[in-house]
This record gives sequence, C-alpha cells and structure tokens, in this order.
Amino acid sequence: RRPVPQANWVRTIHHGLPQNLLTPRPAKQEYLAVLGRMERRGISIDREALSRLSGEFAREAAGLEAEIRKIAGEDINPGSPKQLGDVLFGKLGLPGGTKTRTGQWSTGARALEDVGFEGCAHARPQGKRQVLLMDRETLESFGLVPGIVRENVTTEGLDVNGLAIGQWLQIGDVELQVSAVCDPCEQIEALRPGLQAAIEGRRGMFSRVVRGGLLKCGDEIVVRERGRR
Repeated sequence: RRPVPQANWVRTIHHGLPQNLLTPRPAKQEYLAVLGRMERRGISIDREALSRLSGEFAREAAGLEAEIRKIAGEDINPGSPKQLGDVLFGKLGLPGGTKTRTGQWSTGARALEDVGFEGCAHARPQGKRQVLLMDRETLESFGLVPGIVRENVTTEGLDVNGLAIGQWLQIGDVELQVSAVCDPCEQIEALRPGLQAAIEGRRGMFSRVVRGGLLKCGDEIVVRERGRR
C-alpha cells in the first residue's frame, strides 16, 4: 500500500541564504564503507561513559525544565504540546499558533490567496512562483536535507516533479495550482559543484495559491486535475 502523500515540512523563506546552508554535505556514498565495516564487525560501547552522559543529560534537562516553568510563571509539563501551546500562544501571545476545531494548538504557514506564504520571499501577488514544492525522496537521492533548496513545502509520498502544469493540490485547507517548473540556479551549484546540472528537471515545481489558509506539517495532499471552483 502506497503511503498517503503529505506535507512533511512547511516553511516560509526569507531573503538571503544562510551561510551554513552553503556548506556542501558529503555524498552518502562516502559513508558506505564505514557503514559496511560497522555491520560486519559491530560497534563497541563504553557503558560507564554512556551512564555518565545519561546522568549529565538528565541534570541538564531538569535545569531546562525548571527554567521553562520560571518563564511560564506556572508549573507546566514541558512535554505537553497543549500546555506549551497555552503558554506560548495563549499567555505570551507569540505569533504562529492557531487552534484546531478540537481546541488543540497547531503551527504552520499561512497561505494568502494569490500571494503566497505570509512573510515569504517567494510571495508575489498574482505571480506564478508563489509557493515552491519539493519532494523528500528527490532531496534524499541527492543527499540533501529538507529546506536546503529553499522550498516552502517538502512533500512525502508525492512525485512533485511529475506534476503537470495546471494540476490542483489540496493540502489541508489550502488549495494550490501547479504553475511553473523551478529551474536550478547558481544557488544550487553553491551547495555542491555539479549539482545544478545533475538536478535539472528535478528541482521542484512552483504553484500559486488558489485558496488561502493554514498549511501544516502532516497535512494530507490530494491531487486533482481541476479545483472545486
């Protein structure tokens, strides 16, 4: 059974490319020899060192939890998403949190109709390049991490590069229409020499926002030939 396509990562893109994203990642092939030796010979574990680290991490975690409760001004469980949401978005008023129909807090990116993601460098009123889609499977085949090619939505279980211009996608409450192919540029070449040519035709697809709303990680993706209106 094929997995249901979903939004694996959702993000707004800001102007400028952080320098750490320009650092080339080693190709996966470079690890194969090491992994092969590990599989054949196994690995040794220093139990005393692990026990010592476990104690250190536990003390550090306890200190962080105490600091969180001090900032919150109440005795909360930092491991509870609901309690954290109540403090961060309800009490402290931090942006980015919305409540679902069940009353749970959710975070995501807000898509504006015929504009793009709110606050995103890709956003262009009436433009064809408002939201960039890229699938996780293609990124992994090139040894790349989600977000490094400045995509807004990293999908899982969907062949983004196989989508046709004009197709409609519903992701949660948001409707997108595939509008343009994303051609690799010099920023891709800066990630790794030769990548710009290698990723040609697999760089992702742009779309425009047909219906706005909140787009969240884990939202199911439904592909349609046409939209509902």
